[in-house]
Amino acid sequence: MCNNECDASTPELAHPPELMFDFEGRHPSTFWQSATWKDYPKPLQVNITLSWSKTIELTDNIVITFESGRPDQMILEKSLDYGRTWQPYQYYATDCLDAFHMDPKSVKDLSQHTVLEIICTEEYSTGYMTNSKIIHFEIKDRFAFFAGPWLRNMASLYGQLDTTKKLRDFFTVTDLRIRLLRPAVGEIFVDELHLARYFYAISDIKVHGRCKCNLHATVCVYDNSKLTCECEHNTTGPDCGKCKKNYQGRPWSPGSYLPIPKGTANTCIPSISSIGNTPTTCSFQALRVAFARAFESRQGTPGSKRRQRVEVAVAIGLSDVSEMDGWKVVLGGWVCFCVGVSGVLHGSLTVLLTGHLILPPSPHASSPSISRC
Repeated sequence: MCNNECDASTPELAHPPELMFDFEGRHPSTFWQSATWKDYPKPLQVNITLSWSKTIELTDNIVITFESGRPDQMILEKSLDYGRTWQPYQYYATDCLDAFHMDPKSVKDLSQHTVLEIICTEEYSTGYMTNSKIIHFEIKDRFAFFAGPWLRNMASLYGQLDTTKKLRDFFTVTDLRIRLLRPAVGEIFVDELHLARYFYAISDIKVHGRCKCNLHATVCVYDNSKLTCECEHNTTGPDCGKCKKNYQGRPWSPGSYLPIPKGTANTCIPSISSIGNTPTTCSFQALRVAFARAFESRQGTPGSKRRQRVEVAVAIGLSDVSEMDGWKVVLGGWVCFCVGVSGVLHGSLTVLLTGHLILPPSPHASSPSISRC
């Protein structure tokens, strides 16, 4: 331990911030060290900010390894807007009630219903009273509330992430900030005769995550010193968060984890205006005209209630529902785009075209032409 021998102006005695992120396993270990508490009783407070200039989804525990004693008081904070605003992620203290006016808790005290609660824990702030040097922010323990203790039911977790924006946002960051508020003292009183023994020192910070690309990219690369999603599915933007120009035939939507294991792409489809000289959009009336005869022969007389419900029907011969996104169907000269799948009826795939339910046509009707966009 360097104590008062540390000197930023002398290379042999310097402990700069980059030593928190170098290769671990060296002997002696390398670490960053703060100034000592020579100005006591003025608080010794240090902020360490990690920025990626990119939205990141956390996938494993955040682990901070101290070379000094673990701090008596610390706050881990997160930002979702590149450091413009901050919110607490977790509080750490030897005495939560005294330091932050919060009752102490651990992640084990949470549940599916309280997993987003911001807690203060005393589990990692025992100063010099233990040999352990590590502080955790437990990501996997929170995942386990949905996926089980061994994370074997990932479909349940993915289902929750798909449908609960607050849960997705909880595990998403653009920046992290470690606020060190009080160094490890180890006693009730600060020894004012030996203030050089009080400081912060961190040898390693591990943050496990992946680029947030809204499930519209499988690769994230460095481009001009910035992490960038290589967007697919006709999407664009830093997080693949919008449809490309001329591919706005339906509202943008993130990809889905479900069904396991392939998920659903939710591909952006061509805009009607980009198709060319299409006479008009695939309106209810246009589809009605194209298929009126087929349904008259099958469903009864024109104007019947049953025919009104199914008069814009067509069957597509595909077995895999996920293949439908982005296919176009030409109906008697009208070009329509599949914007989702509504289910299976009598063994035939039913497709939703511009908001209308498409059902199997009469066996005597001519088949529509289908092509990949």
